[in-house]
Amino acid sequence: MQFPRIAVILASLLASSAFAAAPAPSDTGGLLLSGFEDPIKNEWKHQTRADLVPFKAETSPDKVKEGAQSGKWTDLARYKWIELIATPSDWSAWEALSLWIYAETANGQKINLVVGAPKEGAQEGYYLHQLTIDWTGWRQIVVPFKTFKPNRAPAPWSAVKVLRFTAGGWGAEPLLDTVLYLDDLRLIRR
Repeated sequence: MQFPRIAVILASLLASSAFAAAPAPSDTGGLLLSGFEDPIKNEWKHQTRADLVPFKAETSPDKVKEGAQSGKWTDLARYKWIELIATPSDWSAWEALSLWIYAETANGQKINLVVGAPKEGAQEGYYLHQLTIDWTGWRQIVVPFKTFKPNRAPAPWSAVKVLRFTAGGWGAEPLLDTVLYLDDLRLIRR
């Protein structure tokens, strides 16, 4: 009987073409700065106390955007100023900073993104961008470098020294009910 054999061949051709037509998983690209993976203490620190790890590892699937875990940022009064330990210095090939943030409460918490780029022998120059947490759930934050405000005559984007997140300064104050999950921080081209 030829019919079953033809049906099997036809079914396998249809199945293989369906898989071939499916889009490949997207490569997010860019330069990964932090995946907030284990151990987080190797990626992030409290600005003035290296013994304090600012994030807790979160593995709940709905609180993870990429990889196996995200970084849970709570107690912002204690962890008001945090910084990336291994910040690459030359950002000139990139155009924006991208970060996924899950907010439990749309409470108006202000978060400062501070890119430290002091000129040689000068007071610390930096670039500043402020976010307001006015959503719940996941949101991808993409901040083009041109939207950062330069302060104290910073060096160019090819001479970055540090990346900090702060919940204090520039009108920001830590709010007690703020719970954020951060994931997939990277430099991207737009």
